[in-house]
Amino acid sequence: MYRGLVKEEQINLGSKTRSSSQATLDSLDLTRYSEDGERGVDERVAVLEFELRKAKETISALRANLTVATESEATTPDTGSVKPLHNESIKPHEQRALNFLINEYLLVHGYKLTSITFADENEHQVNSC
Repeated sequence: MYRGLVKEEQINLGSKTRSSSQATLDSLDLTRYSEDGERGVDERVAVLEFELRKAKETISALRANLTVATESEATTPDTGSVKPLHNESIKPHEQRALNFLINEYLLVHGYKLTSITFADENEHQVNSC
């Protein structure tokens, strides 16, 4: 009789029949309801909100700088002479444009933390507009 029960259990295990409660437990995604999962999502949302805020600040600063630069170029007559680059210091709007491009490069190539650090270190340039 014991051998008959063992064979029956092996058949049930071989076909992997499960009770409805086991099937329900298997179908639940337990990590979705855990605090760790929510914390990970919250952290990701916080990082994305930070990146969005920094991007909006940078865009508005660059727009303001572009407006100032185009207005100053319109009032300055072009003499047609080319000046050596080493005699001129970089203009503030050019520095901000370079910083923006470097930040975009870092983001595109997956250096998010470096991008955040770079943005924090150059925050005075964005806010000085």
